[in-house]
Amino acid sequence: MNIKYIIQALLGIKKQVDIIALKVMCIKICRDKGLSPEQTNIIMAVISAESGWNTKAVNKNTDNSIDYGLCQYNSYWYIEKMDLITKWEALNDYKKCIEVMVDRYKGGNLKDWSAYKFGTYKKFLV
Repeated sequence: MNIKYIIQALLGIKKQVDIIALKVMCIKICRDKGLSPEQTNIIMAVISAESGWNTKAVNKNTDNSIDYGLCQYNSYWYIEKMDLITKWEALNDYKKCIEVMVDRYKGGNLKDWSAYKFGTYKKFLV
């Protein structure tokens, strides 16, 4: 077998293990913050729809704002205007990313995420 294919396979496995670790972290944070399993499922589905569990996801919007990280925090609303998370945290502090999203959900603000607002998260519900 070619070493290139072995390395690609191992990297694919590592990526899947990293996603599982993020999902376990998300479940724990949701439980610690008092969310039900159904509410946790919604949070996880929104993250799946927003970033595909890609901690380094960056997306430029038509209004020139940028969404960063696992939970796709908007540069204008979340980082500048509300100062809830920094760009660095959005890209590197996965625990804080999830905690902020859960707190916003508990405050009735999950509609801030387009995947929730437009229902695209629903295809990720388990």
